[in-house]
Amino acid sequence: MPLLQDIQLVVRTEIGGVKQCETFTGLAMPTSMLIEFCHVGSTAAARSMEALSVALLRELRSGVHAIPVEPPCGGWSHMCHACGEHDCHKLLVLVGDDRTPAPKSMDPLALWIGSDNTFSILPVLPEKARVSSKRLLPSPLDAINAVFWSGQEDEALPAVLQAGGITASPRIFISYRQIDTAAAAIQLFDALSHDGFDVFLDHFRIAPGVDFQARLMQELGDKALLLVLESSNSAQSPWVAFEIAQAKACGIGIIALNFDGAPQDPGIDPALRRLLLGSEIRTDGTIDEVPLQSAQRFIRHEHDRAILRRRVALEQSFEQAVAMAGGPAPLRGADGSYRLHAGGMTYATWLTPRPPELPDYHRAHTASAAPTRSVIIGLSQLMERSRQQQHDWLTNLCDIELVDEGSMAMAAHRMVQGLL
Repeated sequence: MPLLQDIQLVVRTEIGGVKQCETFTGLAMPTSMLIEFCHVGSTAAARSMEALSVALLRELRSGVHAIPVEPPCGGWSHMCHACGEHDCHKLLVLVGDDRTPAPKSMDPLALWIGSDNTFSILPVLPEKARVSSKRLLPSPLDAINAVFWSGQEDEALPAVLQAGGITASPRIFISYRQIDTAAAAIQLFDALSHDGFDVFLDHFRIAPGVDFQARLMQELGDKALLLVLESSNSAQSPWVAFEIAQAKACGIGIIALNFDGAPQDPGIDPALRRLLLGSEIRTDGTIDEVPLQSAQRFIRHEHDRAILRRRVALEQSFEQAVAMAGGPAPLRGADGSYRLHAGGMTYATWLTPRPPELPDYHRAHTASAAPTRSVIIGLSQLMERSRQQQHDWLTNLCDIELVDEGSMAMAAHRMVQGLL
């Protein structure tokens, strides 16, 4: 029984003593995924596992608006048939406490440890278990980087979303006016970098001799989220205005931190803005610790939603472009590609919400054999000239067609005719 034509995600857990299996689509994930929760056997670990499971399911239903669908197997079974699907990736979220070791023989941990590289494990532990985590996690789990929570279990949710392929590695662009918020921008750069973000801040990331505007456009395209620091003079900055306009043109999410009642950009959704009171800003221009931590949680939360919205919008645009060209509905494969049979040709199309990267080429090249034609659609026109030249070489080497997202309609028309 195949896992996926309609299903992209399976979540298996136990809530309130009841084992349950939930299945979803509408997430625009690069591959299908099974996320299974288990705990080390203690009451504390079981309680934490339930809290984290509930947080994940709540975010799927009401946060990113995933679409629930009926499980193909009809409900719970001892072992999900997704474990036998090679194209489906499997993540075991192993929840522990600060005292109980995880036995390697426990079910289903033994299956995950002994399986191939489509099976991965994410240990989740309370912060007070950090010093003893090597003792609590048996080999080979002791070599895995665990995620730790300190206040509430849902602090581990971003790590679960990322490890489960629902979101991508976090990347953010900070837009600010130096004369107002340079100190806070550097503080956020440091805090978010320590939180695992790839952060662009022009103070650090643009070397001498680089075309400033070309690099800004490339960096914006590489990110999932634009963070605007609204300050007393930011509305007068042409660079802040340019970065907001480019983010909107590329479908990149935009959020704002507003400093002490500064003018608010009318183009930013008020629900995606956090206000910082004057009393929360230090005399040196940095942010107090508690509101800084609150801002980090807000940024992480909105980043995950932004990348999912971007993926969904990209898929919908491609489907509409094919329909407008008179082609049949493309079918989504378990490997993340869209398969289109038209004009006597078969196309495997890979949609990337960022400018294409090496893993995109590797995935497309290894998954599609002749006579299937591989196509990658992404924001290629935002790349600097030297990077575009590298991609031209790579597409020729791999025999892959690279299409800029702005030319999607034309590419769909040519695919329907069998001419791409």
